Amino acid sequence: MAHEAVATLENDFLASVNLLDAAIHGSRPSAGSVARAYANLAYLRGYCDANARAFENIAPKVWRELYIRDEQVLAAFHRSVAFGVGEESLKANWITWLEARIAEAVIVGSCERSRRQAVEALRLADSAQVAVLDRLKLRPNASASGPVALFSALVQIEKGATREKLMRAWRAARGERIGDAVRLLDEHLALNRNLARRRGYASVLDKTLARGNCAEAEIADFLEKYAATAVERHRHLCDWIAADIDRCVDPLAHFPRFLVNKADGAGVVAFDFGRCLEFLLGVFADCLGVHGRVKQRGGILDIEIRYDGKRCGLISIDRLEGDWVPRRSLPDEPWARVLRHTRLNDTGREAMSFDAVQSLYHQCGHALSHVLSPHPHTSASGVDWLPAEQLERLSTWSEMWTFDEKFGRHLEIATELLARCRKIKALEFERGRLERVATSLFDFELHRLNERGVQATFAMAIKSAVLSPDVTAPAVSASFDFYRAHVGGEGA
Repeated sequence: MAHEAVATLENDFLASVNLLDAAIHGSRPSAGSVARAYANLAYLRGYCDANARAFENIAPKVWRELYIRDEQVLAAFHRSVAFGVGEESLKANWITWLEARIAEAVIVGSCERSRRQAVEALRLADSAQVAVLDRLKLRPNASASGPVALFSALVQIEKGATREKLMRAWRAARGERIGDAVRLLDEHLALNRNLARRRGYASVLDKTLARGNCAEAEIADFLEKYAATAVERHRHLCDWIAADIDRCVDPLAHFPRFLVNKADGAGVVAFDFGRCLEFLLGVFADCLGVHGRVKQRGGILDIEIRYDGKRCGLISIDRLEGDWVPRRSLPDEPWARVLRHTRLNDTGREAMSFDAVQSLYHQCGHALSHVLSPHPHTSASGVDWLPAEQLERLSTWSEMWTFDEKFGRHLEIATELLARCRKIKALEFERGRLERVATSLFDFELHRLNERGVQATFAMAIKSAVLSPDVTAPAVSASFDFYRAHVGGEGA
């Protein structure tokens, strides 16, 4: 079914390209229509890249060919009609942005190629790790990704010493393959630094902060304080695991078993997808004045977004399994896709885990940001019109509604059961806290005024935060995974 889903996505991508073609080749196109077609295509590419793992790492080449049309798009903007002061400014911004991209086309293209190569090297490291589980016949199914497969394997293993042995083999498999990824990331980093300097910035971080209101000193101060908290909380969690698991030497190897012990059955709670979506749309209406009208199209739900009585755009929510009905044509308006992870329950209705609900709400927040954009901003992602520090604001706000008491009442979930779901989420957050802070320190140091490579920067970041190696070993792979998820063609 994933292959069918990918085929449908590829058709939609081609349809988006055709919409951009139509806007480009019109005799007097609207500046807004050209910008909107480009921004929608960029957002669709981001969606495809972000969900590549869910689609069995099948990535049709057409997803990658977003920037081959810059010269045509620029020519279209030059002859486009701008309606009102807003579109005049929009047109001028896009022309400036595209001229810079075209002038730097060789570097931008090299950045994108180096990113792809680094991502592929990281995937090979993933495959080496999963192969460890395959050899031991501990992989739950052929499509299980690395972290999911490892979690399942560690839960299955009864002996603590065997769990720790598996963790050592898992980390060693990554370590043996990570060298190529580090080399390629260094090449990618050098290109990004060069690109930032060409655009008049002192560093990649300087380029990122130019879009926001945060100063470098504020971020450094926050990270220093967060690192101190993370180390303390991490050690507390390790002590808690050690008290719960006999003869525990490597606490993190036992975290999945520890989590299951504390779950009390909460891990199998299934939330009704329809009611979860109904609740979120109610929140959008009550809090933001944004209304969503849902229409079903096979396994896809199309949500028409309206604000102040006017239609603003469309959000399509896909399901990996289901009847995929290709769209005959795409809307000429802001449009975004969201992937839902569901399964059918005993009554034939779609159900989700608590994690999947949070992921759905988070994605819908990003999609809403794209659809409600005041205008299609000059952007390589479709959401870059927001200041950097606000990119996650609406998505995080949407996700946090799963912790509101109204959420439980709407879904008619017992208070005690929902509390256990939230407890599991809190423990998972604690498990990843140190990895997040190590990744943040690493990324911050890598992109400020710093000419060091990946490995040297990681060592410096850890030392500056007084993070000892024994508690940061897992954060190394998390930091590299950060690049797979976060580094785009033009850098962070």
